[in-house]
Amino acid sequence: MNCKKCGAPLPENAVFCEKCGQKVEPVAAAVPPQGAASNPNPTPNPAPNPNPAMGAQAPNGAPIPPTGAGFAVPPVGAADGTENKNKKVGMIAAIVAAVIVVVLLASLLFSRSPKDCIKDFYKAEQKASASQMLNLVPKKYQKYLMDEYDLSKKELKEAVKDYLDDNLDGWEDDYGDGIKVKVEFKDKDKVSKGDIKDMNETFDDEDIKLKVKKGYEYEIKVKIKGDDDDDSSKTTSYAVKIGGKWYSSDAIATVTYAAAYAS
Repeated sequence: MNCKKCGAPLPENAVFCEKCGQKVEPVAAAVPPQGAASNPNPTPNPAPNPNPAMGAQAPNGAPIPPTGAGFAVPPVGAADGTENKNKKVGMIAAIVAAVIVVVLLASLLFSRSPKDCIKDFYKAEQKASASQMLNLVPKKYQKYLMDEYDLSKKELKEAVKDYLDDNLDGWEDDYGDGIKVKVEFKDKDKVSKGDIKDMNETFDDEDIKLKVKKGYEYEIKVKIKGDDDDDSSKTTSYAVKIGGKWYSSDAIATVTYAAAYAS
């Protein structure tokens, strides 16, 4: 540094110029402009974390789910749908259970007892209903009659209907219109093994694939009443079990007579 007055060189930290005695004014340290960084090599601010723990947003403004402890993000396609699968399994189980209940109820409601066979036979006669009468006869036996007498299913039904109409006409001639038939059960016995054997041998002789497992013999009182008169009589009626179902031996005989008369 030199003296501003005489230009003589000045030693470091001189207060006066040794040559001319001029007071040396100290030089102020350079001050950086306001707002300028004091660090010539400032450390840049870290870039924002694309998946911060809290409060970050995607470019479109939507919040980004936090990650880290307790915030496991499943990989793409990792959703296994367990809840939906459990719901489907539950629904299927409920449907299966409902079907089983319906089947059991139907078997209880629509299964026919031996006594039902006897009562249904007389109801079919009272109404002259071929459908009800045929329902009391095994399908295989009906098929045997159709083959034996060369009848179609429709022709067999018509033959049974004609037979029942004739029977009802006879009752109406005797007792008047409005026929009602009432059955009273008096006694019940099991059909003997010997009688069951005879029935099965008859089926075998005719090559009918049916087997009677057991049967009941009922002593009944039948009362027929019309608008003009009434009458009652005691008779014997049989119910036989074939293939797990109960059938009326009277119905089997009636359908057999109807098919024979129609041929």
